[in-house]
Amino acid sequence: MHTLCIIDMQPKFPAAKKPHLVQPALREIALAKKNNGVIVLVEYTPRQYGKSLKYIKDAIAGYPKAIVVEKCTNDGSEIVALTIKGATKSNRVRVLGVNTDCCVSETVIGLWWKFGFTVEVVVDACWSGWDRSERQKSHHDLAIEGLKNVNAIRAQRVYLDKLKKNTPIKIIRAS
Repeated sequence: MHTLCIIDMQPKFPAAKKPHLVQPALREIALAKKNNGVIVLVEYTPRQYGKSLKYIKDAIAGYPKAIVVEKCTNDGSEIVALTIKGATKSNRVRVLGVNTDCCVSETVIGLWWKFGFTVEVVVDACWSGWDRSERQKSHHDLAIEGLKNVNAIRAQRVYLDKLKKNTPIKIIRAS
């Protein structure tokens, strides 16, 4: 069983409103609910950026293991880790949301490196971008490549840091 972590799917983030994110996100929510998993919905300063998008809120409404948390920095790993540890014994986390090149990446790396979670990034349920340029995809792709490279860095550090034995970050598609 894994915890589903949904990051910053809020109306003031243009990337969150991309239509191609809806179905993969809903599939991941349905899977988490089917498996009786914890769902952590992370909102970045909701007074400024709004509460999570309606389709996300509707999908988790009434689900007793859905927990909404607020963060005020890009890296939400600390609040997510504390929430997960208080709600489940599972050490596996699947992450989706926006912006891949900022909040998603920082939270994923923090969960993995600082807190020792096994992390899967649901690549087709993540996106980046503040405008409508073609650069949006490259920001997302660069962030995913960066997360893959974290695994290479980990492999090099294994010899230096015998205490870090957690598994690498996995890049996956929605179930």
